[in-house]
Amino acid sequence: MKTTAILHATATAFVGVGVFLSAGLLSIGLLVVGAALFVAGIVAARRGDSGPPDLS
Repeated sequence: MKTTAILHATATAFVGVGVFLSAGLLSIGLLVVGAALFVAGIVAARRGDSGPPDLS
């Protein structure tokens, strides 16, 4: 699986949990971590760090 896909999927999970969680500070922290992972996925894609090739 490509690095970009892993980072974006993880970011989606963090943001999803952050949206549905009602604890204020923890929710904000999860949203920030999710945003950082999403940006890291974009940076990885721009640098060409795509991970091992897909076998499909």
